[in-house]
Amino acid sequence: MSKIIFIGLVNILLVFALAGLAYAQSPEGFDRRVKSAFIFQFTKYVEWPPRSGDFFIDVIDDADMTSQIGSIVKGSQVENRKIKVRLVTFDQVETNPGDLVVFPLNESEKTTYLLKKLKNTPCLTVTHGEGLSRAGALVNFFVVDRNMKFEINVKATKDASLNVSAKLLKLAKVNE
Repeated sequence: MSKIIFIGLVNILLVFALAGLAYAQSPEGFDRRVKSAFIFQFTKYVEWPPRSGDFFIDVIDDADMTSQIGSIVKGSQVENRKIKVRLVTFDQVETNPGDLVVFPLNESEKTTYLLKKLKNTPCLTVTHGEGLSRAGALVNFFVVDRNMKFEINVKATKDASLNVSAKLLKLAKVNE
């Protein structure tokens, strides 16, 4: 195993360890810093379709999450594309989705509608809530025994022309 791949895998495992600590200390079971670190790691373990220009991470209706992700990804790139984080609305994502879209914590009809609208679009959709992977989210965070976990909808990622690394799939609950 190359040193770079090993270091990347260690980083993902460290994020998981921190996630457990954050949930043990967080009464609502959600820590933006930990989720932001996960999202940054996702950018490294997904093969994106060739594109030019900046790599956009869109965060819907959550200024604090936008700021947190922005501080983590500052100066980083995805496949030679500079990462930019944008605070957006549901309507903005519907008309011009970024490469990765982070949905708000609360599940709503807008979330379900937009997940269906983005189906087969090369956009990694990231949600947090029960059943959202089955609703079409490519990556979904959930909590089990006060520990943050994530699931990946493999069929939806393939339909979106996104190739998820086997290393990341080993750490996730995989849904077909």
